[in-house]
Amino acid sequence: MKKYIFAYPILFISIILLGILAQGAATAISFFMMFVVDSIASGEMANLISSAYVGIGIVLLFFILLWAYTKIIVFYVYKITLKLKNDFFSAILETSISAFNQSNSAKHISLINNDIKVITDKYINGLMETTKFITTIVFALVGMAFLSPVNALIALVLSSSPLVLPMIFGKKLAKTNMICMEKLAALNEKAKDFLLGFEVIKTFGIEKNIHEKFSKSAMESEKAHYHANKVSVKLGALSGTFMIATDILTYLVAGYFVITGSITIGAVIAIAGLNHGIIGPMQYLSILQILGLQRK
Repeated sequence: MKKYIFAYPILFISIILLGILAQGAATAISFFMMFVVDSIASGEMANLISSAYVGIGIVLLFFILLWAYTKIIVFYVYKITLKLKNDFFSAILETSISAFNQSNSAKHISLINNDIKVITDKYINGLMETTKFITTIVFALVGMAFLSPVNALIALVLSSSPLVLPMIFGKKLAKTNMICMEKLAALNEKAKDFLLGFEVIKTFGIEKNIHEKFSKSAMESEKAHYHANKVSVKLGALSGTFMIATDILTYLVAGYFVITGSITIGAVIAIAGLNHGIIGPMQYLSILQILGLQRK
């Protein structure tokens, strides 16, 4: 897969650099909110007006960076997906007739339409999202450590907890997802075979028998999907619990430092914003960890 990821190095490097700048701007927004709240608390109208001007500049900068970052990712994915499809079809054309006839053509169609999309989502988009979120976590942790080292430590420890969950549920979810994909592929093959033999089915009047076979295959596919979803729901519930616990503890600790005079109310707002910049990406990384187990 590295062959495709680095097929367009200039685009890849541009995405990384723009991602760093965009996430840096997103982190700056939390500090801006601190500035706004502290300006309000000061009771000085001049401070609030200054905040408004700064806010306009930040919004414009963030829009430009996010627009450029998103546009270049879309173009990058488009180029790689096109290259994947062309290479795959070339490989099919190079296959011998005997080898080609040994497999159902529905498998090839599924690979071109479905499997390549899965590869793009899991590998390409996954890599882009991972890079973005790691950058977000680093910026947020550094920013929070500047305001309150204790809050930064708490956020790091609690938000890292979801990364342990894949070690517990990862193999089970990977197994259920693999079964789900196999059952779906089998369903697609049966459906194609039945539709190709439509005239034969109508000629011999075996519609009921064919429908029963299709229903059985469809039920197996949906049951596999249902079991995979059950594991995902359990994992999501636990991750959500860790997220709420992190939020509550963050406010309590930050509140303590406000009472002791170590930080301002505005700093609490900034810490809360930075905290979300940590726990959200951590949850995403835990999901990618599970998907990584599935690919093994």
